Formats: sequence, C-alpha cells, structure tokens
Amino acid sequence: MITNLTVFYPGEPGTYSIRRVSEALLHRLPSNIHIQEYVLPGKDASIRSIIKNILFVWKHRNVKGYNYLTIQSYNILGLLGCKTIITVHDLNPVYGILGRKDNYFKKKIVYFFWIYLPIMLACKITCVSNYTKKQCHDYVCHKDMKVVYNMLHSSFENIPRNKKYNSLCKKKNILIVGTSKQKNIETLFHAIRGINIHLHIIGHLSDQQVRLLNDIEYTNYVNLDDESVCRVYKESDIVVFISISEGFGMPILEAQSTGCVLLCSNVEPMNEIAGEGALYVDPFSVDSVKKGLMTLLEEENLCNDLIKKGYENLSRFNPSKIVSDFLLLFQ
Repeated sequence: MITNLTVFYPGEPGTYSIRRVSEALLHRLPSNIHIQEYVLPGKDASIRSIIKNILFVWKHRNVKGYNYLTIQSYNILGLLGCKTIITVHDLNPVYGILGRKDNYFKKKIVYFFWIYLPIMLACKITCVSNYTKKQCHDYVCHKDMKVVYNMLHSSFENIPRNKKYNSLCKKKNILIVGTSKQKNIETLFHAIRGINIHLHIIGHLSDQQVRLLNDIEYTNYVNLDDESVCRVYKESDIVVFISISEGFGMPILEAQSTGCVLLCSNVEPMNEIAGEGALYVDPFSVDSVKKGLMTLLEEENLCNDLIKKGYENLSRFNPSKIVSDFLLLFQ
C-alpha cells in the first residue's frame, strides 16, 4: 500500500482548474499517506521553461514512493526510473495544435513530448472520462488505463437538494462558466437575442465578446473564489454548457449539485458526464440552442424532472468511490 506520494501541478496560466480538481481528490486520501505537493516553476512552453521544469521535477522526485503528474507532459523525463502516475485530462488542446497547418517537425515534437512519451513512460495512467480514454487508445496505444472521474470541490458539497424551478418568475438567471474559445459562448449570445433573461458570465471576456453582448443584459464575474462561484450557481436558474471540446466538464456537476437546470452539448464527453440530467442541444446550431433554451423557460415540469435527474446523476461521482478507484492504482 502507498505511504507517500509526490505531486507535481502545472504552473502555466490557465491550468488552475487542473490543480483544483486534483486537490479535491488528493485531499481526501487517507491520512496515513504523506503527500508532498509542488507547483512547477515554468510558466510557458519555451525551451527555458521546459528545461527548468524537468530539472525541478528531477530534484524533487520521489525515489522510494510514487510520483504523480496531474497532467500528461514532457516532465516525465525528470522521473525516469521512478514510479509515476499521470492523469490525462484533455487531449483536445494538443490535437488543436496538431491539426494546424504548422511546421511538420513542430507537430511531431508536440505529439511526442506532450502525448506519446508521458503515456508510454508512466507506470499508471488515469483518464477523467471514457471519452479521454478512447482518445488515448485511438491516437497513442492500447496501454492499460483506468477512468477515475473528477469530483466536486468541497464548496459544492452538502447543498440541500430541494431546489425547484419556478416558471412564473418573469426574468430567469442564465449562467455560463468559462469564456475560452471551446466554451462556444458566442453561439449562446446569438441564441438569446430578444429573450427576456439576465445572463451571468464567470470568466474574462474578450473585447469581441463584449461587443457581441452590446444589447444583452449581463453581469460578468472574474477572479472569484470557490465559495463565490458556488453562490453564483445557487442564484442561477439555468446553466448553459454548450462547449464543443472538453475532457470532462466540471460545470455539469456543479450545475447539478446546486439544483440548476442544465442545457448541454450533445457531444462527448458532455453526454457521458451529464447522464439524463440535462436537455441536450447541438452546440454548432444557434437555432438548436435557442429552441432548447425556450423549452426550458416554458416547461416547468420538464425542468424539475431534469433537476431531479441531475441530483440522481451525482451518485456516479461519489467522492468515496472516486478515492477508492484512485487507490486501486497502488495495489
């Protein structure tokens, strides 16, 4: 049985969510497991940062116990000869690079150091969804991998599951979480024009996104702590998560745990994670998103049924079960 674990978190901007979901798991491990946590010093993909990170990992590696890279990367080169676990969260950003008409040599380097090498050298591999596991098998190899789902942050636990949807309220609060390109929020902006709602947006908005919101009533939140994020969820009626590319999709579970009605993309892995607790739409179609949203605004019974099924879906992501799945890696 494992007694000590050394954990390495990525240090690049935009990787906070990786650390957040990893900490939710690691901080629930049995108290007899000693955990040493490090954040990598390199902040970008420059040669200097890469070398700095590899040397940092080598210096702090756990020779006797296990090492845990919370995201697959070249940093496994600093752990050669050590027992190492990696978690693959999402291969989509790397595939985005591979799909560009860039230098052939550059694409080969990205594939080798960010996908192939860490997966081949790790002694244990976890994936956050069956969709991500399938990606690894399709594009790398059929090496044994275990699906260990993400779990909710503690701020989303112990919330009373008694929320009801009230269609009589004239103006609904619609929430979207995340503003990056794959979140596909511009499609929602076009879909809600002329609909009497108030839009709540968590995340930094680009100048172009602000321009698209010109005639839409909205509130924007940035740099919120976990408790404040949870509060915004609880004050919302509907969460719209029409992302076109994810490895898991934490807003799905956060919406369901806070009793929000969920409008969700009908693509993997969103349908895997949300189960029956969402109304699905085509994220590439403004008409489909608008029709789905109008359905939720008008059909109270459907909304309450989706809230109920959302609560039921959360049992698949029970923290104790997820911890047990993770600990099985060490047997």
